[in-house]
Amino acid sequence: MFTSNFKNESFEFIPQVRHLDISTCKIQEIHKGALTILKNLTYLDVSNNTCIKCEGLENITSDLQFSNIKILKVNYLLKISDLTTVLKTSHIKGLHNTSLQNVFVDGNRLQTIEKNALTYLPKSLKFLSVRRNPFKFGYYLADVLHLSNLETADISDLYLHKTDFNPEKCIFDSICTCNEDSVNEPSYMDHSVISSLYVKDEIRKRDISDIFSLAEIPIPTNLKHINYSSGSLVMDIPKLMFSRNKVETIDLSNNILHSLVGPIVNVESLKILNMANNFCSNITNVFFSTDFKNLEHLNFHNNLLGIILPDDNDGKIFHNLESLIEIVLAQNRIPNLPENIFKSQRNLQKLDLSDNILTDINFRLSHMMQLKELDLRGNRIAIISDHIALQWESLARKHNFSVDLNKNLLECNCLSIKFIKWMTTTNVRLRNIKKYRCMLWNRTQVSLHNPKETYNLLKKHCTSYEHLEIALVSGILLFIIIVVGAVVYRYRWKLRYLYYIVKVKYSSLHSEMEEEYSYMYGAFVSYADEDRIFVHNTLLQKLEVENGIQLCLHKRNFLPGNDIATNITSAIHNSRKTLVVMSHNFLKSYWCMFEYNMARMESIYERRNENVVFLMFYEHMCSTDLPLNVLEMIQSKSYIEYPNDEYGDTVFWDQLVNALK
Repeated sequence: MFTSNFKNESFEFIPQVRHLDISTCKIQEIHKGALTILKNLTYLDVSNNTCIKCEGLENITSDLQFSNIKILKVNYLLKISDLTTVLKTSHIKGLHNTSLQNVFVDGNRLQTIEKNALTYLPKSLKFLSVRRNPFKFGYYLADVLHLSNLETADISDLYLHKTDFNPEKCIFDSICTCNEDSVNEPSYMDHSVISSLYVKDEIRKRDISDIFSLAEIPIPTNLKHINYSSGSLVMDIPKLMFSRNKVETIDLSNNILHSLVGPIVNVESLKILNMANNFCSNITNVFFSTDFKNLEHLNFHNNLLGIILPDDNDGKIFHNLESLIEIVLAQNRIPNLPENIFKSQRNLQKLDLSDNILTDINFRLSHMMQLKELDLRGNRIAIISDHIALQWESLARKHNFSVDLNKNLLECNCLSIKFIKWMTTTNVRLRNIKKYRCMLWNRTQVSLHNPKETYNLLKKHCTSYEHLEIALVSGILLFIIIVVGAVVYRYRWKLRYLYYIVKVKYSSLHSEMEEEYSYMYGAFVSYADEDRIFVHNTLLQKLEVENGIQLCLHKRNFLPGNDIATNITSAIHNSRKTLVVMSHNFLKSYWCMFEYNMARMESIYERRNENVVFLMFYEHMCSTDLPLNVLEMIQSKSYIEYPNDEYGDTVFWDQLVNALK
């Protein structure tokens, strides 16, 4: 049929036609009544006839009211250069009493719809496509509730237009322009309607994105699928509440939705949500409300969630998504994921983390008993840790579990030999393993399609260095032990003193300032047990009884129950002086030398080098009999020898009393 105009008699000889496709036929005009004779018509396509315009659409729909039409395609009835249009009631009024189920009105430069016009679409309508129309927000949105049986609405690609390099030459240039008066809005509106539907007035001139200023988003009762991809939305999604609905699929991909704030409510039936390609960098912990309990498929492909997900240590973002079967987080520049990020996704079957910048796998998978596919392609993973490999093995024993590690920075060296060995024995299905490549110890890349061969190569290489590594590590450890041992031996008495003095200080319940400290004893007497008769009979009588110097003797003053070292350190610390009764027996006694060294440490570190150690030689001793630490003190400090004559005895006791007082 090659006519450019359709008149009343055009179809008089084929009235039984059911399927009529007159798309792309350069039709100039369809007269009213031209299609009336086609009573059995169920399919009509008049798309890509850009000279028909709005007037022709009105003629078409008017004639179809007498037909059995089920599918109507009226795409691209205007040129791309035409002004934006208004869909009026008169354009579609004739469809009201038809059994129409599918309508395609793509690319018709529709900017708005006359109020109440949508109410004339038939109740039987199930599918509506209005793609590539630059819609603006308006009162007509409230009318979508009348489309009670609508199941699918495609409102995608709003500002995308089909290029027309050879536009048709039309006889009539009149088109239905977007005149504000043609919208036929009333001069008033019932205030109860405004309060229940709108948050603000005077919104008819705003963009389609202002739909989100509604207190409740109107959704047809039986609508199941919404496609709003490439809708040029540039915004943050605020708190939203949908009207009662049965929506199962929402596609908001290819917009610019920077931040998902929420919460979103009344989405109990939602199973599929596509948020791909939205430059989204933030999802609040409340965006996915408990109403998302039935969501099964979530797509965040190509966003910027690598900014927010690494900080979700408690898994709050996806906490309410317990029914998820598939989640796509590919191309989100994710550097790492916390251990509990997916703690609520026990039913997950597929997890796509491909093309991120992951260097390691830290998140837990062991609770995902249904997980079958893990996609880690195109990351920066060098090695899989043992505990993650064990989790994967556990999943593989339950069902067919696969992992894709293609295009990662896998390493084949002595550090990763255990991982390469795991690859040779694992039950996990390594997808695309023939494409795996890894970097050897010499920085050359080799194919990893045969892990067993690579493992044998590594085993041979690493064994040759094993003995050298053991010897090197042993040598380093031995050197450290020698150095530490030498330091400990060099400062052994200082360390022992510090240990016991700290123990003494902190075992006391009442501590005092050093300036106000009062000593319990005038002197602590350090002596050998063989010299006890001299100490107990003579020394005690002369110093304590006759001169009032309170002495601390280990036989008399040490506390029972305490260990000897603690008693010694406490006695020295609580005595003003330490009197050493030096003899051959003293030098032979371990505890006597311990007392001597502890007294020296007390003098150096606690008394600021004050001379608190006083040597009294009870026997005549040669310098060769004395140890170095005693000789050092004799050379730098004064000492006194016990005399054998009566006159010297008197002078000796006077000097000793003066020294101790």
